[in-house]
Amino acid sequence: AEVGGVLGRYTLQEVLGEGSTSRIFRAFHQSLNVPVAIKVFHPSSRVSSPELESKFINEARMLARLDHPNIVRVLDVDVAEHLPFIVFEFVGAMTLEELILATGTLPADRVARVGIQVADALENAAQQSVLHRDVKPANVLLKKDGTAKLADFGLATVSGQDEASICGSPAYMAPEQILDPAGVDHRADMYGLGATLYHAASGNPPFVRSSPKETLRAQIHEFAMPLRELQPSFDEALSSLIERLLSKKPDERFSTWTEVS
Repeated sequence: AEVGGVLGRYTLQEVLGEGSTSRIFRAFHQSLNVPVAIKVFHPSSRVSSPELESKFINEARMLARLDHPNIVRVLDVDVAEHLPFIVFEFVGAMTLEELILATGTLPADRVARVGIQVADALENAAQQSVLHRDVKPANVLLKKDGTAKLADFGLATVSGQDEASICGSPAYMAPEQILDPAGVDHRADMYGLGATLYHAASGNPPFVRSSPKETLRAQIHEFAMPLRELQPSFDEALSSLIERLLSKKPDERFSTWTEVS
C-alpha cells in the first residue's frame, strides 16, 4: 500500500502517520467522492509476528462497537491485496499535541472543554468494556468548532482480558499499567486523561525525564508538581480534579466517569 495506489474502493493520497504494525493514509472513496482515513496493516508485521494481524482485526471489531460523537468513527473494515485495513471518518483536524506546541499552554476553559469531551468518549468506551490504554495529546483530535475526538484505539483491550505486556506511552501511563498491566481497568484511562490535561495546562507532561525508563520510574514513585505552582492563576477546582486523576492508586481517583465529567 503506497501513496497513489488503490486499495479496494479507496485511492491512497497521503501518509498521515505510521506505527510499528500499520500505516495511516488520507484516502478518497472512489464512488462516494468523500475523504476518509485508512489504517493499513503492515505485511512485514505478519512475518515477524503472526498474532499481530489478529490483534489488528480485533481492534477493528472493538472500534466498530463504539459510536460516540467524541470518538473517531469506523466506517468500514475490509481486506484487499491480502492486507486488512480499517476505514475511519476523516476528521481533518489538528491534534491537541500540535495545539500545545503552537500555544505553549491552554486556558482553563479550553482544558475543561477538552477534558469533558474526552471523558465522555472514554465513558462510552468503558460501557462497551473497552479500555483505550494510550490516552495522550497526540491521540486527541480538535476540530475547528472545538469538538474533541479521541483517536487511535490501537492499544485498546477489553476490560478483564489478560494483557500481560506493558504498553502505552511512558509520559501518560498509569502506575498500575506498568506494574500490573493485566489488572488495569477504566481508572488507568483516567490517569492518562489527567496526564493529558496536565500537559495542556502546564505545557509539559507531569514527568519529563531523560529516558523512557526514568519516566516510567517517575510515574510509579514520584508526584507531579502541583499545577498551581506552575500556573498560579489556573482554575483551582480544575487543578484539583486533574491532580485527583493523577493519583498513584486507582482507588484514589474516581469510581466512575460520570464523577469526572
